[in-house]
Amino acid sequence: MASRPRVRRDRRARRPRPSRRWESAPSLEEVAGYFPRRANAGGRASGNPNRNRLARQLAGKAADSVFGLPAISVYRRGGRSDGRREGRNSMTDTVTAGMTEGIVSRSLGRGRIAVLASLMLAGGAASSTFAGPLLDSPDLRPLVARVERERDRAPSRIFDEIAAVGGEEAHEALCRAIRPLREETSLTAAYEAFRAFGFDPALSRRSMDHLLAEALGNPRFANRRSAVRGLLAFGRDAHPHLLALIDGTRRSDVIELAIGPVVGLLAERGTAADARLLIDYGPVLLSSERRSLQRALSGFEGEGYGDVLEAAILRESASSERRIALLEVFVARPTRNPHQFLTRLLRSRDCRVRTRALEWIRGTAVRGLLGRLRRSLASHHEPEVRAALLALGSLARRDSACHRELLALARERRDDLGTSLPRALALDGSEAALEVLCAMVTVRDGGLGAAAEEEILSTRPKGAVPLLIARLDGEHSPETMGVAAVLRLLTGFDHGLTNRRWMRWWSTEGEAFTPPDEEVALAQELARRERAAANPTQARGFYGIAVVDDRVAFVIDESGSMDAAADEPGRTRAAGSPGPTRLDVAKQQLRGAIEGLLPSAHFNVLFFEAGVTSWRHGLTKKSANSYSDALRFVAARAAEGGTNLHDALVEALGDTRVEAVYLLSDGDPTAGAFTDAGDILRSVRDANRRRKARIHCISIGQDSALLRSLAREHGGEYKRAG
Repeated sequence: MASRPRVRRDRRARRPRPSRRWESAPSLEEVAGYFPRRANAGGRASGNPNRNRLARQLAGKAADSVFGLPAISVYRRGGRSDGRREGRNSMTDTVTAGMTEGIVSRSLGRGRIAVLASLMLAGGAASSTFAGPLLDSPDLRPLVARVERERDRAPSRIFDEIAAVGGEEAHEALCRAIRPLREETSLTAAYEAFRAFGFDPALSRRSMDHLLAEALGNPRFANRRSAVRGLLAFGRDAHPHLLALIDGTRRSDVIELAIGPVVGLLAERGTAADARLLIDYGPVLLSSERRSLQRALSGFEGEGYGDVLEAAILRESASSERRIALLEVFVARPTRNPHQFLTRLLRSRDCRVRTRALEWIRGTAVRGLLGRLRRSLASHHEPEVRAALLALGSLARRDSACHRELLALARERRDDLGTSLPRALALDGSEAALEVLCAMVTVRDGGLGAAAEEEILSTRPKGAVPLLIARLDGEHSPETMGVAAVLRLLTGFDHGLTNRRWMRWWSTEGEAFTPPDEEVALAQELARRERAAANPTQARGFYGIAVVDDRVAFVIDESGSMDAAADEPGRTRAAGSPGPTRLDVAKQQLRGAIEGLLPSAHFNVLFFEAGVTSWRHGLTKKSANSYSDALRFVAARAAEGGTNLHDALVEALGDTRVEAVYLLSDGDPTAGAFTDAGDILRSVRDANRRRKARIHCISIGQDSALLRSLAREHGGEYKRAG
């Protein structure tokens, strides 16, 4: 029996194929009900592929009619984020431009097209055809043609010129001009040009709807990000669209750009999903952004919020900035066991996170952290080493193991610990730590002695007084004079350089003595200097300013302009004229000032041009040998180069024994860390904050507002010589 031939059934023959050209925009009911829903094997309704395909076609036709744009399909659950379908569970959201009452949201079932926004014109009328209007304006046609011809090479201003024409046709032209662009720079300029329609409510809304659709559904990374920037250009008007964008996408590149302006709005909504969005994507690069994010997160609470926050802080893949910003939120409102959580952070691979955790552990009473602290002390990250050392000093108050470790480090005086070691000893506060701290005052290398002085003067412990007195030997050495200066500023009294007078005073008044406030002791020290200045025995001057202090530094300008001729300190002539130069006169004045120093004085000389040249590394006691050596150093100097006033002055103040600086210059700063007058004043103010050395200034040839301000702020005299 002959087999019956198989006849291929054409599905299209069962029902007339729908027309692909529509005369009017179909309603949502027509889209959803054009094809009946079939029942699957389980008896449940399933999506009809023809129905889905037709809905996409209708949405695309509508978009072409209104704006000349294709429909954009956003696939949400298929495992890809580039706009292409992948997997059986992919869910498609069709987004078109011209949406005026919402955005596309998630579909409730598989394989369905969820068209939840009305496809209509901003003015409310549907287009009469889906063919797409032509550009009739003579102003727009050449502009769009140029973009289509030059593509990304077209100048950015051309998009603003298109938008400046105004009206619906310009809007449609700008949409069309974006199509050939591929580079993010060009796309950003084009999308941001839509802000020109902000003065027309209808076109403004249509523009933001279009940008929202592009940011949600364009498969290209550059288009999505550029569309978000276009929305941001509308300012507060775009906040609803930005919220809709964040709610409607899972693409991190889009959310990170869009979330910044609406951080406060997400905090007001206050849902668990909003908290997660802020934790994962909130802006953290700028300090103002971090403060805004921390304020927003401070209002969240409830079950599960703490777990989400802790998990985000522990996530090693997150950036250091985000983890640290969230850690500040955690510390301000800690969850169940903050000490245990901070201890866990010490195991992080990120040295910056470990550093911040160490800083907050300082204020806790956690024990048993010595092993972790030792690992941080061995780190190559200097801030982490400093934070670990300070945490060690703070915990040493309650943990004997940490106390012993700190004293051992103090005896070693490791170079990498720097000036943080005195601070750690001050935090320890024990008698043994204070004894080591007072011994460091006599150390002149590496700034350790200056840091020890600052800690003693800031904490003002009474127990430091007898320990410092014991280190006075009556000699005019830099070490002894440094100890005596700390005693004067700590007690407010001056009993010289010998420990006998100091011990006599301490034995009678020490028991009832209380160290005065730093301001009081400093005022008494300045009053003593004023009395010495009023009676300048044996003292001579520098350009007419008396040199009465025992520890002085001369800072002299040797820039090229100091080669100008000068008859005397009060008169100058043009460069190249016969007679001594400005530098020659300065050398003569300097020799006289050094010669007139008191026998007990210590001094240093620094010359500056583009760099800084110092006679000695610190103050040197006046003697026959030092005097002759200084004169030879001064005589060898020559005028050349720029004017590095800032670095020279800060270097002179770096020796904390200096009581007075004599600064001479003939021009504005041109080199160094700072050349702006305001920056120099702030830097010098900070460098002289603790020592309060007087700064006398001499300006050669012209009046100097900078030198005048330096002298006024630091208790010195100002003089113009020329």
